[in-house]
Amino acid sequence: MNAPKYVAVHEAAHAVMARVLGGYAEGISLVADKTLGVIPGCRIAWPADGDDWTREKLIVAAAGPAATAIYRHCSLDAAIWMTGTSDWRYMKRLGSTDVSWFRKASRLCRLHWPVVLAVANAAHPRGHLCEAEIVSAMKAAP
Repeated sequence: MNAPKYVAVHEAAHAVMARVLGGYAEGISLVADKTLGVIPGCRIAWPADGDDWTREKLIVAAAGPAATAIYRHCSLDAAIWMTGTSDWRYMKRLGSTDVSWFRKASRLCRLHWPVVLAVANAAHPRGHLCEAEIVSAMKAAP
């Protein structure tokens, strides 16, 4: 696997926070191929129950950079520029890039840190996880 470990942590945080907040993490990919325009990512779905999931979507988007900052021991600004520019753009489309979303995401990441690391550790050597593998890694976390 050629992706740095912090990329796995970033994507794992999206997956874990989505599941914690009521969504579905359908898969993680750490594969990057600039020639094909492919970047690492986490496929997330939300229940089609008529509820507005914007708050949760903002926290999940902010969770990737928040986890990167925790893992790399760097500032949130550095983490956003390192791995989170597409997350920031997505948050902008949702209507808010307020720092409070990153603070909320950071608190949740710290609360669920062993689970985030378990999913990252499962994804990193393989380069991808399907939904069942994400759930399994979450259940196996200490």
